[in-house]
Amino acid sequence: MALGVLTFSKKMELFVRFCGAYALIIAFIMADLVAFQIPYFQDVRPCFTLMAIFYWSIHRPTLMPTWLAFTIGILIDLLSGLPVGLNAATYVIVQYLVSGQRKMFMGQPFISVFFGYALVASGALVVQWIIYGLVTQIWVPVLPIAGMGMLGIAFFPIALLLMNATHKILPLEASSMNRSGYNTRISYGKR
Repeated sequence: MALGVLTFSKKMELFVRFCGAYALIIAFIMADLVAFQIPYFQDVRPCFTLMAIFYWSIHRPTLMPTWLAFTIGILIDLLSGLPVGLNAATYVIVQYLVSGQRKMFMGQPFISVFFGYALVASGALVVQWIIYGLVTQIWVPVLPIAGMGMLGIAFFPIALLLMNATHKILPLEASSMNRSGYNTRISYGKR
């Protein structure tokens, strides 16, 4: 069904559904700005936005295009006082790499996606640590960075549940329909 033939109420329903997904992304951005106090690790942030970029790059790349990942990264850099472009570059790289491998992640069991996220998050944090050190000539101790990674990986299943629930309210994409009209999208839960 083309958007031109949808009624106003149907268009509003679609708009509200997509607002739910973007509201969750905004909540994750705000959560990224809050530091957790963990003994021996100083202030750590679990990188919720990276979780959202990872998830939406797999399940709805149109919901998380490259320009949006870049804009979110710049916003977080400005709000957190990090060198401008640090998160933006990392998010763009993650979005590009993960959306390029989305067929590999689609339909995989939770444990595969979990380890995929752990690998991506660890790599992203190492890249950020290196870029930050090179740009500022201040080498942050590795322990807080490891704490961020571990906390992010620990929170990923909860974030995944929230994003799956949000994904279920979104309308089906045309690309998820095969020629016979049946839904061929594979998800973690029933639709």
